[in-house]
Amino acid sequence: MLARAYGNAAQLTYRFGWFSLASSGLDRMENAAAHSGQPLLTAHATQQRALICSHTRPMARRNASFNAHST
Repeated sequence: MLARAYGNAAQLTYRFGWFSLASSGLDRMENAAAHSGQPLLTAHATQQRALICSHTRPMARRNASFNAHST
């Protein structure tokens, strides 16, 4: 339950644009999930990290990939 609370907090802070705080929340989520003994919760924590990291690319790379697809 603690891991899910940290995950929800990380998602909320990410939506407000506080990426470093979201990363800290994900660290805590992964740690709590590892101590819970539930492998699916640990996998969910890893998935949340991947989702947030994939959406925080630098803007220059994001624009370059958009321009490549729009031509």
